[in-house]
Amino acid sequence: MEKQRDKHNHSALRPEPLPVWTKIADIAMRPLMFMLGGFRRDSMQETHPWHCQRDIDPSLIDSALAVTTNGETDELLPGRFSFLFHAPGLVGWRHYSVLRAEPPFHIGWVVRERGSGQVRQSIVHRLPIDDQYVRMLSGPAHLETEFFAVHPDGTQIGLEIIDTGVLGDNNYPKVRLL
Repeated sequence: MEKQRDKHNHSALRPEPLPVWTKIADIAMRPLMFMLGGFRRDSMQETHPWHCQRDIDPSLIDSALAVTTNGETDELLPGRFSFLFHAPGLVGWRHYSVLRAEPPFHIGWVVRERGSGQVRQSIVHRLPIDDQYVRMLSGPAHLETEFFAVHPDGTQIGLEIIDTGVLGDNNYPKVRLL
């Protein structure tokens, strides 16, 4: 976990600050996210479109500092990236990984088609993580996700998988779900 990426190009991974209106929107969204999480506190997801800094260059990610997860075969909505994947109480993704990095950090991900390696999505999450743990959804079986962590200045840092679980298992109710 102490190994860090070289300082070159780290500014391209630096998360942009969030405007004040996003904090208000996040608070306003909590009741809806609680409902979409099946009325379970451990299933409330915090990711909204305004948190995502999109189209990060995947070649900037040092795979030695990242972790890769494969999607799960029983996830619904296998071919979609829509707001419904946030809704495990309805039809959303339920499997998660617990990841650990040295705080403070931001989590990012590169989603690829399994087999072809075609990049479907590349994002740095703009919400800061001040704890050493975060939970991230795994997605459907035809995708693999490379998760990475960056300090607020954009320097990539080591990330590791601590555990996996299913939303509603209540094993990590205090660990944020992004």
